[in-house]
Amino acid sequence: MAEGMQTLRAAKIGRDRRLLFHGVPLTSEKLRSVIDTAILQACGLAANTIVAAASRVATPMSAGSGRCARMSRSSLIYSPARNRRVIFGDITRTVVRGRASEGVRRLYDTVLQGQKLALRKMRAGTATAEIHRAVQDYFTEQGYRTGRQKGRMEGFFHGTGHGLGLEIHEARGWAPLPGNP
Repeated sequence: MAEGMQTLRAAKIGRDRRLLFHGVPLTSEKLRSVIDTAILQACGLAANTIVAAASRVATPMSAGSGRCARMSRSSLIYSPARNRRVIFGDITRTVVRGRASEGVRRLYDTVLQGQKLALRKMRAGTATAEIHRAVQDYFTEQGYRTGRQKGRMEGFFHGTGHGLGLEIHEARGWAPLPGNP
């Protein structure tokens, strides 16, 4: 992730508010290759790295494509492959190159407070669907109603957490939306 962040720091904001790296447009594909190369150099196996930008930033599990705007979400699913043991990991970071707008700051804070709410609700025996509903209700209270708008899902429609370990997205802790596997 550090290599990807360094690339974003080095990028310049172009006139069209999109990022340029060494004078050429920075794309999700280029940034993903920087991250994957760093993983390979650390003796890991890069798998399903996500670099989503602009309108694709909230699309779950979309690898991302095209030019990077000032705001990007990078989700790294990787597997360190040392000692013949494969254990999957997941790191997600939201990055704004330049100054974040008030709307982006508000949304970021809503996500952070939603995460804290979920952590407070986690107790042995609590159904993950109950935790998911609480976070989704919080998003609605903050003005981020979940549902289909203009043909796209908006609001908090992601699953709340997932297990990682010997399998990607192990069943423990995974709370998919009704109707979504």
